[in-house]
Amino acid sequence: YEGLKATFGTFLAVAAGINYVTDLALAHPESRFVISMSLGALVPIDASPELREAIDRAIAAGVVVVAAAGNAGTDGMAAPGSYAPVISVGASGWASYTEKYGYNGEWYVDGELTGGWWLQDVPEDNVYVSYITDFSGREKPSLGWVQELDVVAPGSWIVGPYPVGPGQSHLPWWSKGKGYGVGGQYYFVGGTSMATPHVSGVVALILQANPNLTPAEVEAIIRDAADPLPFKGEAKVFNIFTHEFELITWGYDGLNAVGYGLLQADTAVELAMACCSVTL
Repeated sequence: YEGLKATFGTFLAVAAGINYVTDLALAHPESRFVISMSLGALVPIDASPELREAIDRAIAAGVVVVAAAGNAGTDGMAAPGSYAPVISVGASGWASYTEKYGYNGEWYVDGELTGGWWLQDVPEDNVYVSYITDFSGREKPSLGWVQELDVVAPGSWIVGPYPVGPGQSHLPWWSKGKGYGVGGQYYFVGGTSMATPHVSGVVALILQANPNLTPAEVEAIIRDAADPLPFKGEAKVFNIFTHEFELITWGYDGLNAVGYGLLQADTAVELAMACCSVTL
């Protein structure tokens, strides 16, 4: 279900989408449902009682709700991601974008392929080369409302399908100007909106491994499986617009930008299999 048809919308529209999925879940108790929301606003969840009620109703029906932490950086987390019962997702980056580990990484452009292609093998146990993007929403208690960050996932220059016309591709700096010239195009974007579907996909794997889990148990598994990141850190990251390295820091202001750490799919599925009553 697509709740919003444009780049903006209202909490009432979001609530309507959530209620639609909840109705499906109630009508099909033999199935499990996951809501993935790459959206939000820098306001408390109580700014929209309808949205909060819709989320509470969904979770009570066994629907797992995942939402972006927002791109406000040190200004705080966006609702509904900041709402505690929701699995909230911040954005991380890693080695290939940093000066310390070589900004070319293992990326390359294969000019022999039609339109070109970019490949990368993300190393396992890569916490030591991960960083928190400067735009990723942090817990900011001074805003006066409760905010809870669960995990971070890749959200720095993620590639995905995007319906743009010729010449509109947002090409990464390492592509040397080569894009996808045939048929549909792909778009490189950074944001917690890109990080969120990573977690939603892992939630689906968790529920496939153990469909008896409650939303609260799924959230606990996502947290427990995460690889902890340092509360404070820094990285020199290549800016594709200025073509210069910029120093990015997190945690030195006392704001929690890492949550429980970096998403780990394999560990999460293993925990799901070991948890509670598993029926396969």
